[in-house]
Amino acid sequence: MLLPSFFIIDFEKYEDVPEVNLPMNTHLCYKITSASIHFIESFYAKLFLSPKGYPFCLLLDIGELLNKPEEKDENIIELLVSFTFHARYIKNDRDNPIVLFFINKPNEGIHIADMITAFKKHGYNDVETILVRNNSVIAAQKSEAKNIFNIQGDMNNLALDYIDSIRQVVSCNSSLFFFLDTPRDLIEILETIQKTELIIKSELPQTFGLLNENISLKAKEQELIVKIKALQEQLDSLDNYHNSNSSFNRYKRQITELLAYYKSEYEILPLWYKRFGHIIQDLMGKRSFRSLFDDNVKKYKD
Repeated sequence: MLLPSFFIIDFEKYEDVPEVNLPMNTHLCYKITSASIHFIESFYAKLFLSPKGYPFCLLLDIGELLNKPEEKDENIIELLVSFTFHARYIKNDRDNPIVLFFINKPNEGIHIADMITAFKKHGYNDVETILVRNNSVIAAQKSEAKNIFNIQGDMNNLALDYIDSIRQVVSCNSSLFFFLDTPRDLIEILETIQKTELIIKSELPQTFGLLNENISLKAKEQELIVKIKALQEQLDSLDNYHNSNSSFNRYKRQITELLAYYKSEYEILPLWYKRFGHIIQDLMGKRSFRSLFDDNVKKYKD
């Protein structure tokens, strides 16, 4: 795929998703609404136990889910957040999860703050949100695509619509969104897009070349980000090691200086004072009397 593409499927149809090798830049997005929220636990189990290795994210119908008081159950929100703990959940460069929100009315966007707060409680710095309404992306932090493809069995115009979308690209951060009525259509859609991109390569070589180069650069960027994170972890580990050793060496030095101080203080005591101390020890039964006159005799009693 020349652009990052999200194929949106109702999560109830998860088992109908075909086995297919998704191209680079292709992600599945499972839509969750209040009509299906009560089946989410079974979907959760299937998703975590499934061998399917597709990268995915969630699309939450924010109006239906959070406008109804009975749907504001904390357990449901916690469960939705825990989806992002899956190893294949899509996250941005800063490890923040990508979440799509479908809103029917402008004022429904206020509920997104509640969801973001729930995510932050679990340690995320932020959430990359994409707001979808009707047939347009109305707000996104990094996505600038304006077209949404609604696939409902008729793919006659898909090739032309896809070419038009590529022509309208004005940013390397643009994305495409495909709403699938039937998951089985995914295979045919990908085949159509693959053939269409060959047409784009022929008719729009400059655009194709730039988008293709952008894919390579983003892949290299991801590799560098992974290496930077690994190096940062090593650096933090070394800092902790040196800091702990520095503390240990400081305490050791302080103890050595303290012992040296008391030893020097003891050495400068008058001889008669030391002898008197030895006699006291003998009277208390802690030292033998003969040791006061013979260094070869055991000094202290057991």
